[in-house]
Amino acid sequence: MTTKKQRIIRKSVSIDCSRPIMTDQSFGHSSNINTIVKRYQQTGLLPQTSKQPQYLDISEVPSFEEAHATVKKSMELFNQLPSNIRKLIDNDPTKLESFISDPNNKNLLISEGLLPKPKEVQVAPEPQSAATKTTNTEVQKTDQA
Repeated sequence: MTTKKQRIIRKSVSIDCSRPIMTDQSFGHSSNINTIVKRYQQTGLLPQTSKQPQYLDISEVPSFEEAHATVKKSMELFNQLPSNIRKLIDNDPTKLESFISDPNNKNLLISEGLLPKPKEVQVAPEPQSAATKTTNTEVQKTDQA
């Protein structure tokens, strides 16, 4: 039994290096990790920077996994919005808060079921105080007389 070898067709790839380099190559040697470690072994000092170190309390910042889950859940909720609402805000979740906060969009949001319908407030007649009843009764008696 003979096996046929399949010919693998390879696509040639080339890199175009004609554009100017955007990085400054003069820092190449000083930023090389091997150079930095060698200098540290000789002097015992790490390179100095002009920035002051910052010490922050990040104990309340969620972990990466929790932050990722929050973003994923918010995207799922955003994608559940009606497509015409998403189209009005260019399908951009960052524009959603300002869209909802705009009073001009209130009727549209109510009609789409995203905001609750406002309850109709019925104004009840004010109860008359005892002094008003007495005055009204006296006026009626004088009118009848």
